[in-house]
Amino acid sequence: MITKIIRGLSQAGIEVDQYTTAMLAYWDQDLICRYANSSYLDWFGVKPSDMIDKMHIKELLGALYEKNQVYIQAALEGHVQVFRRDIVSPYGKMRHSIATYWPCIEDDLKKGFYVHVEDATLKDEYPHLVTPEETAKFIEVRDPIVGVEKALHRSLLNGFPGIVNLAKRYLISETKLKINFKVRYGRSIFAYYRFLQMELADVYLKEKKINKKQLAALLNFTNSTNFLICYQKHLKERSGKKAIEELTKSNDDRYKTFITQAPFALAMLDDKMIVKAASQKYVDDYHLNEQPVIGTYFYELFPTLGFQWKKIHKAALKGKTQSGEDYVFERQNGSTICIKWDVRPWRNHDGKIGGIIETI
Repeated sequence: MITKIIRGLSQAGIEVDQYTTAMLAYWDQDLICRYANSSYLDWFGVKPSDMIDKMHIKELLGALYEKNQVYIQAALEGHVQVFRRDIVSPYGKMRHSIATYWPCIEDDLKKGFYVHVEDATLKDEYPHLVTPEETAKFIEVRDPIVGVEKALHRSLLNGFPGIVNLAKRYLISETKLKINFKVRYGRSIFAYYRFLQMELADVYLKEKKINKKQLAALLNFTNSTNFLICYQKHLKERSGKKAIEELTKSNDDRYKTFITQAPFALAMLDDKMIVKAASQKYVDDYHLNEQPVIGTYFYELFPTLGFQWKKIHKAALKGKTQSGEDYVFERQNGSTICIKWDVRPWRNHDGKIGGIIETI
């Protein structure tokens, strides 16, 4: 039974750690405790051995029971609940907590709920960070990958929600979730979660609202050293990415400058066939002065362009250079001309094709 409950806690994204200061528990549908960790002794002065299979939740909570009853009922009905609660220990210590109730559902039957209550005193000192109300907004979305991405944002201060739990919540297989998420966002789910945490950390460190040791605790790192390693790695990766983006932009700008000043008809398109630059002669020759050219989809400028031209463009985007003078080009005004042409790919600094350059 205990093994099954611990597995259920893990699937709900709750890490079961013998050293955790958070309260972990499982209450069945009759609100009888079936599992509790040692933290209940510190928080409520009650030993787990006096709770498990013996205690009703009302007996434990006392005066708090009525306040929590609405959340308990909602959890029993299958809805995740996240809320704040002030708890005074038997030793007179006031704790500001964030409680999460996760429904336990097996074979479509509601069996009770799991409890995770963590000390939020540090979080309350920084209310500008993510609030429990925000984390409680479980948005229904048609796209499960978008839903998972939003769930990661809401969990930045509450711990990684777990792939098993995310897959269940958004009704998608674990394998499909992992593959589709990486295709969409270019990172594994956990790597993306860490990326979001480090972006948040960077904001608050720059604004000097919190120190690194506090951030490590806030983001649920086991120690500040692990946090610092992760943060430094993030800064290094971001610096490298920024350098690449600047170099790519520099290369693109050189192309644009050359093309704009060219004395012949020349256009630069990106890999989506959007015009990035065009010489004045190109604009004049094809009577494009009366409409926007830069940023326009190429085939909107030339809607009657034949299949052969599209085939040439597609080949150029795959790396093939072609030239000739045997295609008839039709202008927007309906007139046609036989032209000499050259279509070739242009490449970014890393050798990847960024689009095509067309000389006509």
